[in-house]
This record gives sequence, C-alpha cells and structure tokens, in this order.
Amino acid sequence: MYRLPLLLFSFVIIIIGCSKKTVNGATPKPENPDVVNNEHPRILLLKNEESQILQSITSDALLKKVHDVMLAESDKMISLPVLERVLTGRRLLGVSREAIRRIFFLSYSWRMTKNDKYYLRAQQEMLNVSNFTDWNPSHFLDVAEMTLGLAIGYDWLYEKLSPETRKSIQSAIIKKGIEPSYIGSHWWIKGTNNWNQVCHAGLSFGALAIYENYKDTSEMVMKRAVESLPYVTNMYNPDGAYPEGYNYWGYGTTFNVLFIDAYENFKR
Repeated sequence: MYRLPLLLFSFVIIIIGCSKKTVNGATPKPENPDVVNNEHPRILLLKNEESQILQSITSDALLKKVHDVMLAESDKMISLPVLERVLTGRRLLGVSREAIRRIFFLSYSWRMTKNDKYYLRAQQEMLNVSNFTDWNPSHFLDVAEMTLGLAIGYDWLYEKLSPETRKSIQSAIIKKGIEPSYIGSHWWIKGTNNWNQVCHAGLSFGALAIYENYKDTSEMVMKRAVESLPYVTNMYNPDGAYPEGYNYWGYGTTFNVLFIDAYENFKR
C-alpha cells in the first residue's frame, strides 16, 4: 500500500492556492498559455504564498496540527544520517519516498520559519541523493519519485542554493531522472495504470524546476506528459472508478492532480 502523508499536505497547498484563483466558482483560463512563470518557487506553493498558509493555520486547527507535525518531524531529521542507495529487492522506492519526505518537510519548514537549520539539512540530503550512482531506472517509479522530491527542494530553496549546488542538482535531475526515460523503451509512457501518472508527474516536476536552464528538454518532457496522461485518465470512465482499486486510485490520482496543478501554475 502506498502511504505518503506529504502528498496529502500537498493537496492542502493546492486547495489554498486555488482559493485565490477562483472567481464565482470558476477558475479563469490563462489568456496566453505559452507564457511561463519564470520565478522560483513555482511548484505547488508559489512565491510569497507562505503568508496564506500562516494565516490559514491561525483559524484551522487541523491545518495547524499538520503544520506543527511537519516542523516537529523536520527537527527530528536534523540529526539523522543521510540516506544510502540500498535496494529492497529490486526497488529503491523506499529510499526515494524517504528522500521526498525529508526534502519536502525540511524545505517547507524553512519557507515557513526561515530558520537555516532546515535549509542546510535539506541541501545536504539533496546533494547526497544527487551523488547516487543512479536512481534505479530498472524500476522507474524509483526514478520518478526521486526526481519529484529533488525538484521540490530545488525550487523551494532556490534563493538559498549556491550556483554550484544548483548545478549539481540540475545535473542529477537531467542525468539520473530525465535522460534515462529516453533510453530504450518504457511501457509506462502510454500505460493505462498508475505508473503513467507517477512517472510523468515526477519527471515533469524535474522539468519545471530547471526549466530556464534546459528549456527545450523541459518542454519535451512536459509535452510527452500532456500527450500520454489521457491514456490512463480515460480509465476513470464512466463514473470515476479505477480498475486497480482504491489504493492505486489514490496513488495515481494524487500524482495526476499534482502534475495538473504544477503545470497550470507554470503555464499561466
């Protein structure tokens, strides 16, 4: 079963973000969808949107509890050893998911508090996984989720990262995330299950994060995602059910929604 609390919190971020875009219950379409958002952060929680979260937690007890848990978990992460590239069977997926959890929580905590202990620990973790020999492309979910985690940290901490650190993370996203998806054939590209949604979302997050440095490659990755996701989203017909059951419905749909939100915020 797939369990990743940070993705649930991502939905909270999306909901808060959507509230400012909605007029009379409708989300306006961009006048020019070719205009891109060149500012960082631009994934999920946009530049200067921290104030909306901080305002919301003063009036929403549940959101405040989630916020406090994330800060507490981030404090626990400070003293943990960095992750190692250790496979479980043929998968690195557990390591990829823990990398997402650490990078997401620590980056969020820095954005909410501006306490550099969170930024420094997130940076350490990002550079560490960037130096892995690879992210296990033989099981591509591992690559996709690692790319997504690294992309969020790179984007959210962009202003704090040195040019050298940015370059190292950019290189990892390209060499260990995006490029392996263009080597050989991959059934998930036009697949009809959750792999399609997870892999395209993860790689697109990487493309969105480093867009200004790899424009052509990033556009290629996102175009492939937009063209390929309908192969699986058609499986929700006619009433929203999912042939893989409710657990994988939650897994695939979560990544699908994260992709849509990130892509719409970028192509605005």
